[in-house]
Amino acid sequence: MAPSGSSLPGGPMIGVLVVVGALIVFRLMRSSRPQALTLNGLWIRPALFAVIALAVLLTTPPTLTLSGVAILLLALTVGGTLGWQRGKFTRITVDPATGGLTAQASPAGVMMLVAIVLLRVGLRGYMMQGQTIVGLSPNTLADGLILLFAGMIIVQNVEMGLRARALLTNRPA
Repeated sequence: MAPSGSSLPGGPMIGVLVVVGALIVFRLMRSSRPQALTLNGLWIRPALFAVIALAVLLTTPPTLTLSGVAILLLALTVGGTLGWQRGKFTRITVDPATGGLTAQASPAGVMMLVAIVLLRVGLRGYMMQGQTIVGLSPNTLADGLILLFAGMIIVQNVEMGLRARALLTNRPA
């Protein structure tokens, strides 16, 4: 066991870091090759994340203070902005022979996702202690991260869908 005041992570934290590290490696390996992309399938993941985010928020409703609502709206806006960028980082191509779409995530897009997960892991210990930042509850911060992630996934798929439709519309006959 690490002595008091030590900066060494405890047993549970090491487990979290191992799982996060494994997920990062898996995601980087998976995103390094093109994946089939269907326009009709682009709504499934955002809808799923919207339902999950809504369920989490309804299970433990956020405290609706002015600063809390501002943080939640800011998180959703930042998530949407990051999602638009992640979508733009994704390479979408049309196979000229079949007309099928493929998408390949860029390392920069994957690293955005990793940074958000690491931020959440980093804030976990802080939030578990029940501390607040500028009067914000740990629940508000957790809800903000959920909205940030949901906004990112939803807007990323919107951007990719718009771009994919344009590619299909503008391809030579």
